[in-house]
Amino acid sequence: VPRWIEKLSWLRVLYLNGCINLETLPTRINLPSLYVLDLSGCSRLRDFPDISTNIKVIWMKGCNKLEYVNLNFFKLTRLEEVDFSNCLNLDKEALFQQRTYLGCQLWFSGEEVPSYFTHRTTGTSSSSSLTVRLLPRSLSNPFLRFRACIVLNEDNSAWVANFRFKGRFWNSFDSFGQQAQDFWGETEYYSIKPFVKGSHRLILDCDIHLSIGSDILAEMNYTHVDLQL
Repeated sequence: VPRWIEKLSWLRVLYLNGCINLETLPTRINLPSLYVLDLSGCSRLRDFPDISTNIKVIWMKGCNKLEYVNLNFFKLTRLEEVDFSNCLNLDKEALFQQRTYLGCQLWFSGEEVPSYFTHRTTGTSSSSSLTVRLLPRSLSNPFLRFRACIVLNEDNSAWVANFRFKGRFWNSFDSFGQQAQDFWGETEYYSIKPFVKGSHRLILDCDIHLSIGSDILAEMNYTHVDLQL
């Protein structure tokens, strides 16, 4: 890819899929209008692209030379989706440990939830629920942030269109054996891209915004949260 590509300031979509001899892309350039980049099948590509701060979607399926990725969300503020399916040598555990993917969906091949995720459940096609025990504390912010991994197999990937998480936060029992106030919250809706083939793992960070005022939450303690998909 020649460096003069940076002059294409109105370029919105760039398809380089199947360029098996592509090893690197120009660095330290910014295509301000680019929002979709398809690098699928670029099996010799070694580096994560750094060519647009406004990029929204990056497809990197089958980039087998790709080993380490640092997703800089302070820079990539509009990134919504990255597909790492069939990136066989990618250090996924290092990617899972990165601080946040808030607002972005990461797609990987696979049938198992990574060991990074300690709370697990299985569910039917209609719903799935999970209770997470938490250290007692007050809610100083009107939301709870968490990271989720959803495994979609070939049977359910075709019909899932969108989803959201709902949560109920519970307080400790008081000295009279009665349960204190509980409160609800829910995330925004997340869309599943269509035509996903095979088993895939979707990883994303979520915020549950609570439905009562933060001044009340600051006086409450909670011990666990029930999440429902």
